[in-house]
Amino acid sequence: METIQAIRSRRSIRKYQPKTVPHKVIEEIVADAAYAPSWKNTQIARYILVEDRATIDKMAEEIDRKSV
Repeated sequence: METIQAIRSRRSIRKYQPKTVPHKVIEEIVADAAYAPSWKNTQIARYILVEDRATIDKMAEEIDRKSV
C-alpha cells in the first residue's frame, strides 16, 4: 500500500470486535515499531502486554474512576 493511499483511506474505529489478537501478531507489530525514529536514536519505548481479560477490565475501571 502506498503512503498516500494509506493516508487517504484511513478511518477511525470506535467499535471493536471481541476477538483477541494472536500473540505472534502483537510481537510482529512491536518488532516493526522498533524501526520508528526516536530522538537521538535512543529507542527508549517499552511495552507491557496485558492479555488477561479480568486485568484489562480492572485497569479500564480504574482509569474511568480516576478520570472523573
